[in-house]
Amino acid sequence: MKKLMIIALVTSCLTVYGTEGAVMTSELPRPRAEIVKLEPEPDTMFVGKEVTRGYEIRQPLYDIPLDAALQQHIYKECERYDIVDYYPLILKQIKVESGFDVNATNGQYVGLMQLSRDNAEWAKSAFGYDSAYNPYCNTSAGICIMAGLLKKYGDPHKALMAYNLGEAGAQRLWNNNIYTTNYTILIISTNLTF
Repeated sequence: MKKLMIIALVTSCLTVYGTEGAVMTSELPRPRAEIVKLEPEPDTMFVGKEVTRGYEIRQPLYDIPLDAALQQHIYKECERYDIVDYYPLILKQIKVESGFDVNATNGQYVGLMQLSRDNAEWAKSAFGYDSAYNPYCNTSAGICIMAGLLKKYGDPHKALMAYNLGEAGAQRLWNNNIYTTNYTILIISTNLTF
């Protein structure tokens, strides 16, 4: 039998800023690009219980109800927008927004990242899908939006507030020295496991 080589996963902390400039640290696994190469059969890779086509996986797989292909898509979108350090945060956001339910609907909000109907229409044309419920379309759009907010505000709490409340709604709270909400705290404190 051929040898199996697995490179260990590395985790680190992500520092976020609290309401009064105090620094809080939340343990978030920080994935690094990993190569997992198997040679039992050509063009097959085993990661935990998953079997995925190919020889390389780009990120650690979490024990969440999203398949390996969708997790890899989400990771690649984070790479595309240069927010790979926030990959675990995006997964936590998806967990809180939809409970990992691709068909989640809450009023005018749809899919894994609970896009508004307006953003859902934009996402379909921008990313070339028939439905914003498509998990690849929905996460591509949500990550695109979050990347812009993370880059604009430089703080996960502020970016999440702007995503959840809209930038005008978030600004009203910031004007009153409110820099976290139950929503942001819930996402930051949510646990994910490998």
